[in-house]
Amino acid sequence: MPHYVDNFNKYQYRDISSFSSGVYFVNLIDGGERVARKFVVSR
Repeated sequence: MPHYVDNFNKYQYRDISSFSSGVYFVNLIDGGERVARKFVVSR
């Protein structure tokens, strides 16, 4: 996966509780890069 996904996992994991779209985070873990892009773009 691209490095920005790794950074997302490191830095955004702490903040996921502050996001209303927590479902996207779960999908990120299961779905990989494609969903990761969707999440980042959605922000």
